[in-house]
Formats: sequence, structure tokens, C-alpha cells
Amino acid sequence: MPMETVIIVQTFTLKGRRLVAEQPSRVKTPEEAIRKAERAAPNKAGVVAFVQQVDADTDEVDENVRIVFRSGQLPQAFAED
Repeated sequence: MPMETVIIVQTFTLKGRRLVAEQPSRVKTPEEAIRKAERAAPNKAGVVAFVQQVDADTDEVDENVRIVFRSGQLPQAFAED
């Protein structure tokens, strides 16, 4: 089961009172994710950057997500611990 590290920046906008996820961006390093998320944060309702492991064969996602940046309004799944 070969695992691959995936680093994602996910932005959110508001449609009325509903939070809507935009197209996620995949980046190469956690540092790049933080920079990209910081640039997006002033213009979005919310933004989160995270690192996770994905099984390269099955696309199964490891539930242990490491959040490296969060700002604004986010879904409960990304709420602070």
C-alpha cells in the first residue's frame, strides 16, 4: 500500500449564508500551501491548507489530516481542536 503525501489549499466563499468550497489547489510543500493560503485569505470567506496521506493504489484517504493554515469561516471538519 504505497502512500503519497498530498498538500491542498481549499478556499470557501459565501453564497447567501451558505459556505461553498471552491476548486482545491494542490501544491508541492507545506510552506507553499501557507503562502498561497495567506494570499487568498483576505479575499475569501475562509481558507484552509492541509497535508494528508493518500493510498496511491486505492485513493483511500488517511483520516489524520495535518492543518498548516486556517482562516475565516470554515466547515466543522476544519474547526480548531
